[in-house]
Amino acid sequence: LKKYQSEPSTQKELETIPILDTDDIEKKSRPFTNAQSIADGTIFLHHDIFTNGIAYFTLMFSMQSVPEKLLSAAGFLKEMLGFIGTKYRNYKDLNTLINLETGDIGFENAYYICHESPGDFDLELEVRVKVKSEKISKAFEIVREILFDPDFSDKKRIRELTDTLKSRMQASMMSSGHAVSSSRALSYISDPMYYNDKLSGLDFYHYVDELEKDFDGRIDSVIKDMKKVLEILLHEDNLMVDLTGSEKDLETVKKCTALVKERLSKKPSEPAPFNISKSIRNEGFRCPGQVQYVAKAGNFADRGLPYRGDLKVLKVIMGYDYLWNNVRVLGGAYGCMSAFARNGNMYLVSYRDPHLKNTIKIFDDASDFIKNFSVSSRDMTKFIIGTISDMDMPLTPRAEGVRSLLAYMSGITLSDIQKERDEVLSCDQEKIRQLAPYLEVIRDDEVLCVVGAEEKIDENASLFSEVRNLL
Repeated sequence: LKKYQSEPSTQKELETIPILDTDDIEKKSRPFTNAQSIADGTIFLHHDIFTNGIAYFTLMFSMQSVPEKLLSAAGFLKEMLGFIGTKYRNYKDLNTLINLETGDIGFENAYYICHESPGDFDLELEVRVKVKSEKISKAFEIVREILFDPDFSDKKRIRELTDTLKSRMQASMMSSGHAVSSSRALSYISDPMYYNDKLSGLDFYHYVDELEKDFDGRIDSVIKDMKKVLEILLHEDNLMVDLTGSEKDLETVKKCTALVKERLSKKPSEPAPFNISKSIRNEGFRCPGQVQYVAKAGNFADRGLPYRGDLKVLKVIMGYDYLWNNVRVLGGAYGCMSAFARNGNMYLVSYRDPHLKNTIKIFDDASDFIKNFSVSSRDMTKFIIGTISDMDMPLTPRAEGVRSLLAYMSGITLSDIQKERDEVLSCDQEKIRQLAPYLEVIRDDEVLCVVGAEEKIDENASLFSEVRNLL
């Protein structure tokens, strides 16, 4: 060890350092902790995990009945709830109460994609609560007040929140252009990402921007839409409850949920028809700065290609070999990423990249690299170990519960996860070479989105169907 600390190591010397073998890796997948029960027609999903006296519960309201035209209003509602006052207290007193009685009460929009049928998915408005077990009842009282008695009359407060939201989104987009370009590219071809864009993505930003610029002229309509969304969501048959905590916590949550349900509509909710108007727009967004965030996307499931555990290894290879060497080391970008999801969505993206056209060529040539992929058995083992390290990352009790909830909502079973793990552990060079057609989809589909410097975007305007300013 002292030798390697005191002397520069050659590649040959490094190769002599022992590493784990795949036989040393745990073969069984981490199990899920899902226990479903039904009380008075409502599904309760329980994750019995030791939390040291903390309960993490989530009230999940299906958004299946929210029409497409109200999705951005639903996204805006999520940003308002808990930050505006209620009929019984102003927003300052409400914030003080939340901080005194709970660890956190937050509102999120989430989507869950069906494992067996990637075209099917659920949108949810989730009320996520972290609280000491002995204060679960108090947390439910606060949640009930926020949901059923929000005060939308304080337009001054809503204006403040709108200004803050716009500023926060602008800062986020400028620092995370790779997230903007990759998610926007996927919104051209993926139903869930199309809806997500309206709820929290670039389309939602435009909604907030238009409201901020003409607040007085639009706010009454926005408030009316938010009230309509709440009216649509707060139905008994839309509700599901998730809990990470003890059995005793579960009994308390069930009793408190019954009090919430007293104020929910008993009328059956009606699913809203969606007339999706998504298309491959291939946008170039100008923004201040001298770097680009280049994303190309595709969907392998649409080409009849199945999801394979080997794709997780491919992600590691792309990140630490091909993309790293070509986009980051040789190209000078700060970073590079890829993703291959179970529903077929995939992308390659660069981060703070001085190039644009050259990076697109690197992405397009990725399939040729994988087609001829060849490394030593030692390096192949390292890629597998890197993949498993991501899969076996230690989780907090809350994160373990979320992992199990995601599997439940998506219809992913332990056998699915075990199959994926087996495919990772048995992966070899030949199996990686078989994945070249997956990357050919990204090359051939020509789904492109770039956030970048004005000069660079305009110089390569012929690559895009639309060119406009990001902000």
